[in-house]
Amino acid sequence: MKTLSLEFGLLAVDNEAETPRVSGVISQIEDNFVRGNPTLQNQMFFVANTEGGVVQLVKALANEWAPRSINVNAMAPGCMATDNTAELRKHPERSRQILERALVGQWDELSELVGAAVSLCPPASDHVHGHVLVVDGGWLVEVDPWH
Repeated sequence: MKTLSLEFGLLAVDNEAETPRVSGVISQIEDNFVRGNPTLQNQMFFVANTEGGVVQLVKALANEWAPRSINVNAMAPGCMATDNTAELRKHPERSRQILERALVGQWDELSELVGAAVSLCPPASDHVHGHVLVVDGGWLVEVDPWH
């Protein structure tokens, strides 16, 4: 996805072109679910900085590319059942803690991102620029996120 976004951006933003080559939306999918990963627990400073950088990049690109009819937004999924979380889901205690915290009480499936992705596509997103849409099953709204 990152390579696709970069290639699309280079094609779309040609400073010498009088009109944009393309119009549409760029959605960068970014994983905000690292607190539950025991291998990343001691690296939260770096993870937080990286994720913050992605958010700021989305905002900067939205500002730069909106005049060329290109919407730049992102999705931040949470407790996704993917190959990357397979080992974590096998860990009974940590998986239980994660499922207790997620308001939906389950690992989300990639198919559950479809509706959110569609909402970031034109024409529904014509006036949505620089937004990070969190699709995390309620992970971030949990009252005591550090229990």
